[in-house]
Amino acid sequence: MTRASDARRKLLGEQRADAELERIYASLPELDCKGLCTDSCGPIDMTDRERARIRWAGYRISFPRDAVRKLPEFRCEALTEDGRCAVYELRPLICRLYGLTQSMRCEHGCQPRPRVLSDGEAGYLLTAAMLAGGHEAVRDAEPGDALRAAEQMRTRPARREPPDAFRKR
Repeated sequence: MTRASDARRKLLGEQRADAELERIYASLPELDCKGLCTDSCGPIDMTDRERARIRWAGYRISFPRDAVRKLPEFRCEALTEDGRCAVYELRPLICRLYGLTQSMRCEHGCQPRPRVLSDGEAGYLLTAAMLAGGHEAVRDAEPGDALRAAEQMRTRPARREPPDAFRKR
């Protein structure tokens, strides 16, 4: 393999990941956000591709394991002085889900349209994003295992422990 073909393969992989992430984002309900939830912008995780896109835009958001060490003073590095998200168009799925799911309802009254997503549906979307954008939780899982785990999360009530496919072997 030449450097050019390696670079092309990497670019095509990034384009596929971006397209799949955009498809997932487009499937979310709409939310008329009032922009009052910056106190909820705490330590988050995201896919490898989401992190790379945010870095490309000039921002570095701490990994959750690093951010929790800074609590309670932690403030998301992408928040501007006036409390707006500087990477709003690139924000990761977990941020996009805020206000849309049963367990992450907006305390400021913002309502999703047409409906609230179940936590199972949110888990399914997060797993799909991890598969599309890359994440350590699914890196060692067989693709079939990860898809079965995602379907399990979508159709069953919330569980406290991760599906078998995500447990360390």
